[in-house]
Amino acid sequence: MSKYFRVLSNPVRFKIFLDILDTACESCMDCDDISDNCVTRISKMLRIPQPTVSNHVKALMQAGLVESKRKGKNIYLFPSKQFGTGISDFSQYVIEKLAN
Repeated sequence: MSKYFRVLSNPVRFKIFLDILDTACESCMDCDDISDNCVTRISKMLRIPQPTVSNHVKALMQAGLVESKRKGKNIYLFPSKQFGTGISDFSQYVIEKLAN
């Protein structure tokens, strides 16, 4: 979990990750219906250069928070199922500890 928190401690990465969570479809990685989560759109939304967004996305991918799928020139981004399972387990652990 610490690697997730370390990567998400950067405010720009956190904004990118939240945007990916908000705009991804439920099973985007498994279908051909691509969400609107591409680096170009995120770059325009945050008003930062595309290479900067790409570097932040690379860090999110290396930490296992985000997965990608290429279609044409664009790379589309999706929340990692691995992260979903990890954060769910962590949340349950915290809730149980706080309840005691």
